[in-house]
Amino acid sequence: MNLLDRAIEYVSPKAGLRRQRARVQSDILRRGYSATRPSRANGGWVRAGTSADAEIGAAADKLRAIQRDLNRNNPTAAKAVTAWVNNLVGPGIVPRANTGDAEQDKIVNDLWDEFSKVADADAGSDVYGLQALAAREMVEGGDALIRRRPRKARDGLPVAMQLEVLTADYFDSSVTQSPAGREVMQGIELDALNRRVAYWLYNKHPGDAYRIGRNDLKSRAVAAQEVTHLYWREAKQLRGVPWGVSAMEHLRDLADYEHAELLRKKLEACAVGVVSDLEEGTGANGEPIVGTSAIVDGTGQMVDRFEPGMFVHARGGRSVTFNQPHAVGGYYEYKRAMLRTIAAGYRLPYEILSGDLENVNYSSIRAGFLEFRRLVESLQWQVLIPLMCEPMWRWFCDVAYLEGRINSPNVPVIWTPPRFESIDPLKDVTADVMEVRAGLTSMTDAIAKRGYNADDVLASIKSWNDKIDAAEIILDTDPRRVTHTGAMQAALTLATKD
Repeated sequence: MNLLDRAIEYVSPKAGLRRQRARVQSDILRRGYSATRPSRANGGWVRAGTSADAEIGAAADKLRAIQRDLNRNNPTAAKAVTAWVNNLVGPGIVPRANTGDAEQDKIVNDLWDEFSKVADADAGSDVYGLQALAAREMVEGGDALIRRRPRKARDGLPVAMQLEVLTADYFDSSVTQSPAGREVMQGIELDALNRRVAYWLYNKHPGDAYRIGRNDLKSRAVAAQEVTHLYWREAKQLRGVPWGVSAMEHLRDLADYEHAELLRKKLEACAVGVVSDLEEGTGANGEPIVGTSAIVDGTGQMVDRFEPGMFVHARGGRSVTFNQPHAVGGYYEYKRAMLRTIAAGYRLPYEILSGDLENVNYSSIRAGFLEFRRLVESLQWQVLIPLMCEPMWRWFCDVAYLEGRINSPNVPVIWTPPRFESIDPLKDVTADVMEVRAGLTSMTDAIAKRGYNADDVLASIKSWNDKIDAAEIILDTDPRRVTHTGAMQAALTLATKD
């Protein structure tokens, strides 16, 4: 409180109280959020209030080009994309019909297995390879499109349909209005309720300049029922962005640093001898040298580049000295710190991105991977299965039903994502057995957690048991006959004595 405030408070306490109250309110308003106050530290920080679609529409093409260049030329970026695909899809997210009718389930599953082998319209992979390809495009480019391609009966396919994966480059973002007057945003046609009506897609990849002429590149609307759009989105966001956008600058900075470090190492390897104190104007052989103010080699040629084992001559007498490059430390510490930042940008654990397991043990890596596994599972069940797997299954069932191969187009399905490998299988299996025996989980759920279908596992176990029983073989892995300690089961022992 300054002297003026003291004087006012002395003359009029009520007026002094009002001044103090106003001063406190003013301080609160000035305080606010520190990030919103202008300062030298955040002077270049642009904090736009535009929507996600506005930002993506302006930058998506450049971001995809940057990410793909990084994937081609930066091993860390390539590892990040591959790690995501391996964890999201792996060998495939497998469907199994679940109608409640075992015979009908087998018919549908057998037909799906036949279809899956020839599902790729480009004849490059099976349906699970298409899943991996679509996931890769989503991570790398932000968007992936899967288009249903009808086929004719004479094509000899299990069902008259194949699937085609398209990159985000096929979107024609230049179209803003359809012939029917509907709004088109970033290649997606919307109705009055913001529902997707069609996708405006090019007939060829716009980057194939060597294959197509300018007049051959055309786009047209493809009904939304024929296309599924895979991307990780925010609320009210129509298109996706590459997953590594927040790590792009750090990837480039680390690459530049490693290049500079490589040059420094090369310079350190250059052991160069300098011969000084020679007579002015002569070389090592005593012949006159023109322009001896420069450093020259033994033949009198000017030296502008050092090489390992080189001797160069300076003006003056006959002593020989060697350069002593200075080593600079901190390389590994800096690289680890940068890789941790890049891993955070890709939402990957540092150990997966770097392959550095030097300072981890079972407990630390298991605890560190728990959060990542939750993220993978949420993406599988909230993005991949509803946006990619379910449309695939629905298209397959529709066509199979129209062809009379199955008795309903609406076939309930159970999806089994790939399992996470155990870090310590003995501890994990023991924990699973205890949970099942305690009634905390079912055997079906325990099997599904490992990436298998419970019905398939049961059928496989029954088939194997029938074979070893027919061969009159007793294995110590058969819990019907042998305990977990290797002893015969009590009931079987009594039966043998009788």
